[in-house]
Amino acid sequence: MLVRARKSAGLTQAVVGAWVSRGKTAVSKWESGVSRPSRADVEILDRKLRCHGALVRAWQVEETGSFLPPWEKSIPELEKLSATIELASLSVIPGLVQCASYAELMMAEGIHPGSRQQILNIAQRRAARYDALRQAADPWVIAVFPLSALLHLPAQVRRGQVRRLLSIISGGRARVHLLSDGAVVGLVSPLMLFHLRDGGVVTASEHNRGVVLHDNTTDHERMSAQFKRALGSALSAEQSREEMEGMI
Repeated sequence: MLVRARKSAGLTQAVVGAWVSRGKTAVSKWESGVSRPSRADVEILDRKLRCHGALVRAWQVEETGSFLPPWEKSIPELEKLSATIELASLSVIPGLVQCASYAELMMAEGIHPGSRQQILNIAQRRAARYDALRQAADPWVIAVFPLSALLHLPAQVRRGQVRRLLSIISGGRARVHLLSDGAVVGLVSPLMLFHLRDGGVVTASEHNRGVVLHDNTTDHERMSAQFKRALGSALSAEQSREEMEGMI
């Protein structure tokens, strides 16, 4: 990729090498794969060649097999780095947009090993995530989940969760799309897509043993297609809002 970026800019190896205090020979070795530059050098070259992070990601893949550096392999960090977050589930409300009473109910029903107070503390922290994220990065959030995930809740929890969702969509950059009964969607587990501000995309799915991050192109394409299918099968944002308003 360095070869393509350099030639597109009409630059010689000597000029590019001078940017990072290296000679033409060093750049030639990098481009031929004989050796690799340091991450610091790659970041400079990425900026100078206006690659918008693509050169850094290519280097990361060559270095570690994954385009994500270790410190970015966590959901909270990915959320902060995202311009848009897409969430889809066939059974539950995505964690980022849960209210405290809903989160508490889900953990209790899931037989969480903690005490009631521990569960309550975790639920309150989870419910505060969206507001904290909005203050820190304010990404777009698009959530797709079944209407039944709201309808089958105890009345008090349902009202609290609906009010939370209405508050999020009216006060922030967020949309909710509800899946009505009979919608056919090819999801087998909760799905998360993080569209990073540097142009990268990270996908993740949630399983019994926790969240699994996927960082290869094949997974991205497949999971992106799954999300689009779920979104296409759901009610519009306006219809979803009207359905929720009717619950309170």
